[in-house]
Amino acid sequence: MFAADDLDLIGPLYDAAIDGTRWPDWLARLAEHFEAPMAQIGARVPRGPLLGFFHVHGVDEATLAKSLPRYLELSSEDLLEPANVARGDHPARLKHLSDPARLEAIVHGAAFRSDELVQHDDFVHSRFHQEVRAPLGMFYHLGKYVIRDSRVEACFNCSRGAEAEPFSRLDCERFDRLGVHVRRAVLVHQRMLALDFERRAGLQALETLSQALALVAPDRRLVFANAAARHHLESDRVLRLDGDRLRGVAHSLDSELGAAIERATEAVVAGRSEAGQWLHATQDCDGDSALTAFVTPLWNTLIAERPELVGRPLAAVFLDDPRRDARARVRQWERLFGLTPAQARVLEAARSGDDIETIAAALGIKRDTVRSHFKALYRATGTASRAALIRAAYVAESALGGLV
Repeated sequence: MFAADDLDLIGPLYDAAIDGTRWPDWLARLAEHFEAPMAQIGARVPRGPLLGFFHVHGVDEATLAKSLPRYLELSSEDLLEPANVARGDHPARLKHLSDPARLEAIVHGAAFRSDELVQHDDFVHSRFHQEVRAPLGMFYHLGKYVIRDSRVEACFNCSRGAEAEPFSRLDCERFDRLGVHVRRAVLVHQRMLALDFERRAGLQALETLSQALALVAPDRRLVFANAAARHHLESDRVLRLDGDRLRGVAHSLDSELGAAIERATEAVVAGRSEAGQWLHATQDCDGDSALTAFVTPLWNTLIAERPELVGRPLAAVFLDDPRRDARARVRQWERLFGLTPAQARVLEAARSGDDIETIAAALGIKRDTVRSHFKALYRATGTASRAALIRAAYVAESALGGLV
């Protein structure tokens, strides 16, 4: 059973799981309940360099930023890390500080306090304490791992300074009771983070497509247009914006567009299959091939950036341009890898199999300049060779449906 003064931690805990901006508020409550100036919660890949999420109460951001790198580097030396307690050479085992059964319980997730695991002298002389905990004003520690598997580790804890009283066995019991709710909250929060990442990744993928894509409501109101679509709309070649509504430049195309959008959005509402419709635009006056628009129902509402769009009937309008060529991919490389236009042109040439001399001649630049661009490309893409660079480009292209 929960103590009456701990019950009001539960509701705000689940609020924080759903809305990550509320973690600081919950940690402030946790610190107050356990009379600790500092509290934290976090998750990470086991023994990995990356934190899934990490929130701290009671330490300013600048101080925390200085300590985090050393925390990640020295975690294998932390005497209060349950995974390290499992080792036979841990001080708690060598000096019989706690019953073996108690130590096994801590290794497997029971809440623990620092004085169960390490004596004062061993603690203050450890590198982890001197370089991580001491700068943060942490001495007495109360913690619990709520998840520990091959995919993620998650824990929450409170800390007091050396001048304060140590945490008690009762505090451990309270942490254990709270732990089941913290575990659920962390799992919910991780899922929310994953969904948000999927949504953002979907939007980014749409934004970087070289094929023009617009999402349109039944009344033709433009909901989303990626960079390529915005380029076409600004040119007024085939489609244009009338206020915030999508129109065809030619009257005949405008009528067909309106009817196609209506059919597509009605299909979403009715839940029926709809193949979509091709609309042929008029030929450009410069004699290039005609552009075509394809209008189809949009079923995947996860790509909607704003909550009010979820569940709304939308039509996807793809504008197909036969003149889409290497220039579109150059723009793609710029956006995808954060390249300069010159670097992106070199990447596109390398993707086509050109060597340094050919690239230099084609672009009108020196061979040393091409080599410098390659070095920048390796840094930007995390590769170290020409083959790996080209492979990264093709993987990125395939990940976006081959539409770059």
